Amino acid sequence: MSFLKKTLLIALALCLLIFSSVGGLLYYQATHPVSADSTTIIVEIKPGMTLKQVATRLADRELIHSSGSFRLLAYIE
Repeated sequence: MSFLKKTLLIALALCLLIFSSVGGLLYYQATHPVSADSTTIIVEIKPGMTLKQVATRLADRELIHSSGSFRLLAYIE
């Protein structure tokens, strides 16, 4: 195998590792609660609110880790 092919294969493997690590972190942030407190919190989501507004409202109340991760996961699913 030539040097160029080995280098490209290593670069591809590193890119896949980085992509999967970042994806895993975003998924974790979007799906795990901020605290272990199980107190019920009511959040009003009004008709017509955008995903960004909903994510910001949840993040402001510290119910999610990251509004960006939440939105990204919502787009993926």
